[in-house]
Amino acid sequence: MKKKRLKEIEMLRAFAFFFVIMQHALGSTPSNFSMPIGQITLANVLMVIAEPGVAIFLFISGLTTAYSYKENLDLKRYYKNRLFYLIIPYFVFSYINMKLYNPERIGNFFAETISGNGCFHLWYMGMFIRLVIIFPILIYIGRFIHKQNKIIRIGAFLVILKGYMYISIHQSAIKEGMAKILFGQPTELQMRFVNISILFWSIYVIFGMYAAFNYEVFNKIVNKFRYVIYGIFVVAFYYKFSRQFELIDYSLAFDIVYRTSNILMFYIIGEYVLSKKVASSIVAFISKYSYAGYMIHIYALYKIIFALRGIGIENPVGNAILSSVGATFLATFIVYAITLLPKSKFITGVNDNFDTLKNIVNKLLIMFGYPANVKE
Repeated sequence: MKKKRLKEIEMLRAFAFFFVIMQHALGSTPSNFSMPIGQITLANVLMVIAEPGVAIFLFISGLTTAYSYKENLDLKRYYKNRLFYLIIPYFVFSYINMKLYNPERIGNFFAETISGNGCFHLWYMGMFIRLVIIFPILIYIGRFIHKQNKIIRIGAFLVILKGYMYISIHQSAIKEGMAKILFGQPTELQMRFVNISILFWSIYVIFGMYAAFNYEVFNKIVNKFRYVIYGIFVVAFYYKFSRQFELIDYSLAFDIVYRTSNILMFYIIGEYVLSKKVASSIVAFISKYSYAGYMIHIYALYKIIFALRGIGIENPVGNAILSSVGATFLATFIVYAITLLPKSKFITGVNDNFDTLKNIVNKLLIMFGYPANVKE
């Protein structure tokens, strides 16, 4: 039985994609205290809103993978699809990024790639690919927990959450211990390999899996208690914003609450966007090509940033906002252009649009008085 398409999750994925681009566009702008107070405030507001981008991506990965495979998991098909349409595209774009920005790393291509070191933003992909590899184990564990009664399911979640918090608090010591066990005297690259372990972001994957195994209930609860979520988001946002200026002490619990409330807030916003035909079509288009778009977005972002500076838009905040929007669309259209090539799914991870290209060529031939000779 074909799974229901979760369009609201597609909206959420596009938001996460934009948030990551916004973070990179802002860079050090939020700490640029030479700017007027209004611009500093705006920069920090934008950075705080965009900060959970990675957490949202992981939540979505946990949710969509568990949702797709919670009843039936064909390991051979799963790993075949992940190899061809996730792992191979990652290696392709790692090579492209190294060629563009770090050509000296190509000589150690495999090690650099599995360490997420093709470019600074690819640390996430190095981590994500490991998640892809171990996901079947998580699915089997999730199935087992889901079959238990509500008390055990809640108890298991609380144990996982407590374990995650313990790991987060002691992550420096854990990283050093893991590196020593694996490599003895780790190099900088080996240490990077350890640092991007999915272990240190795992709670957001677990959140997504819990939502997937009870998706209809999850959706109803989120909508029923949306005003509670708004209130939690406002309080948590105040905490996160204050942390930007180190006005209050760090709290791991508040960090988790903020990222989680941000996920739920934009999940709700995603459902609202779905009610707007034009907006939802645009956001769905961005979402569809966001996987490869993420891997190439630094190229798109740099192009837009310097183009804006070239026409006199030097203001850091204004440039960041405009370049974020521009790079979101440019990266998306670059990926779409690649999909016009046959068999490009192995590069982009999404179905190619070669038939669209053939139709366009045939229409142009007919327009100029030539017979259509590109086979449909």
